Amino acid sequence: MVDLATRLVDLALDQSLPSVSPAVVHEAKRRVLDSIACMVGGRSGDSSQMALRYVRERRARPEATVVGERRRTSPELAAFANGALIRYLDFHDSSSAGVDSAHPSGAIAGLLAVAEARGAGGPELIEAILSAYDAMVRVQRAVRGPGMVAQGFHNATLLGIGVPVGAARLLNLDRKAVVHALRLSLTYSPTLDQLRHGQIPNSKGITDAWVVSTGVRATLLAEMGMEGPEGVIEGAWGFAPAVAGEIDEAALLAAPNGHQMLETGLKAYPCVGSAQSAVAAVLALHAQGVRAEAVSSLEIGLPLRLYESLAGDPGKFAPATKEAADHSLPYCAAVALLKGELGPGLFSEEWLQSPAPRALMTRITLRHDEDLDRLPTGAGPARVTIHTVDGGVHEARVLDSPGRPGNPLPDAVLSEKFRMLCRGTAPEGRAEQVERAVRRLDQMRDVRRLTALLRW
Repeated sequence: MVDLATRLVDLALDQSLPSVSPAVVHEAKRRVLDSIACMVGGRSGDSSQMALRYVRERRARPEATVVGERRRTSPELAAFANGALIRYLDFHDSSSAGVDSAHPSGAIAGLLAVAEARGAGGPELIEAILSAYDAMVRVQRAVRGPGMVAQGFHNATLLGIGVPVGAARLLNLDRKAVVHALRLSLTYSPTLDQLRHGQIPNSKGITDAWVVSTGVRATLLAEMGMEGPEGVIEGAWGFAPAVAGEIDEAALLAAPNGHQMLETGLKAYPCVGSAQSAVAAVLALHAQGVRAEAVSSLEIGLPLRLYESLAGDPGKFAPATKEAADHSLPYCAAVALLKGELGPGLFSEEWLQSPAPRALMTRITLRHDEDLDRLPTGAGPARVTIHTVDGGVHEARVLDSPGRPGNPLPDAVLSEKFRMLCRGTAPEGRAEQVERAVRRLDQMRDVRRLTALLRW
């Protein structure tokens, strides 16, 4: 009997650029641009700096680019460093296609490194990215409740599925070797979710990086003939029972209804995906003239699953680290109302220690809003109600998070996000050069034309 890993590989590899719609190719290029933006913008983080130092101090064959570094390194080390950079800001894409969320674009950190090392063209990189997204989102959608997080595992685990499928495609491995790359990677990728609870440590920044570099290493070993365990998904000690809890095989292997990438979205704000709608609602009220100093109470209504996720952790109400703050809805809402924006700079030590957001957080409550339970939880709906000291009541609802598939970021907004994150870090004029190169990625004969622009 053919195991699920083999069947998943067969489905995921069935992606060729001529058969993919221009809309999907455009979305793939948007994911690349957004990922590079997050890598550039994430360079200043302490976890990013440690990852960069780790890579700099290791001798390796110069094959792949670390964004913002002049010296190249091995694909595994580049995947690790770029994976840390892309994760730091919590500003990269997300998928809420299943019970557990996921960040498929973490895979791009590894696939770009492998594509550069092997001299792949832009079309091959896009096909690899599409294959990685297909495999990840298929598994994500097939996980049945209560899900991976309830089992104690972080969603970065899913990158251990996407990376080897995409990387093996770039290496032109035969079907058997691709299957073994997936089996190896998934064996060593499960990540404990304790990482993102309480006062979240700076090691959160290397969560995706660890799994992505594992996936690249597994693929390179599979190319040499290393084999992984059969039944790694459905076996008695495999991913389904041990990590996911339960997998719906029919959903996993179902004929696609459009490309899986179209089920993912880009983030409008650098914070946890489940807070995006609430932040948008707060900013809408700020735009209407509501100011923090006038607030007597601020209530955020959420569907049950999001309420349990965001309200059940005491660390969310007194964040002491950047990593805890970007997962704290009270902090994000407070700062958004105080500033009328929520950018990366508002998670600095200065803001974390500022009395203004701390004072406002004492007036913020989260509650379960039963009306929102009728909407898809993945849309991240939220209702914000503000009572002011003069007796006024102001309310805003956002039923579909900005950037999600049903409410996508316009190209112009993505372009501004990219340039904002490059400002002050990339050399003058480089952002425009990179953006032009990404637009032509599907016509690029060698991705090293792009990666050369990412070194400075």
